[in-house]
Amino acid sequence: MRAPWLVAAALLAAAAPAAAADYRVDRTGSSVTFKAVQQGARFPGSFERFGGVVSFDPATATGRIDATVELASVDSGNPERDGVLRTPDWFDVARFPAARFVATAFRRTESGFAADGELTLRDVRRPATLAFRFTLPDAAGRARLQGTLAVKRLDFGIGRGEWTDTTYVGNDVDVAIDVWLGPVAAGPSKP
Repeated sequence: MRAPWLVAAALLAAAAPAAAADYRVDRTGSSVTFKAVQQGARFPGSFERFGGVVSFDPATATGRIDATVELASVDSGNPERDGVLRTPDWFDVARFPAARFVATAFRRTESGFAADGELTLRDVRRPATLAFRFTLPDAAGRARLQGTLAVKRLDFGIGRGEWTDTTYVGNDVDVAIDVWLGPVAAGPSKP
């Protein structure tokens, strides 16, 4: 007969939740894009430099996301517009070079998962939810996170002065994240 403490230890080990796997964003094949409205027409854009760490266990829907986007890397396909977006009236990249999303609360949804956290832009922090799908690691050890985040630019003071009027530039910005995640042991996230 087994000692009672061995049985108790075995039961506790079996009941312990699985640890969330730790990943770093691998920019190879990854993208952070957005869609906004200017003069009634939607236009796409992207950010070329981003990174972060993700710790996530899909079995228990637990983990952490800490991701940043370098705002000066904006590319909307129009150099003049990109220049304006970097100015103090918009992103003010000289004072606020990055956007940051941090989430520690996760839940299951009908289409995958949701990460509830905070988005910081221009030093303004607001609650934000990333709706996402998570694909388990492939043979190379890379997982994939694909999600969307709805942002109201005026909540963060993006678009000052005359740009607070949403007649010319809409308030709603849809951000799409499609990132490959490599094991943390693979090295730091590329800036």
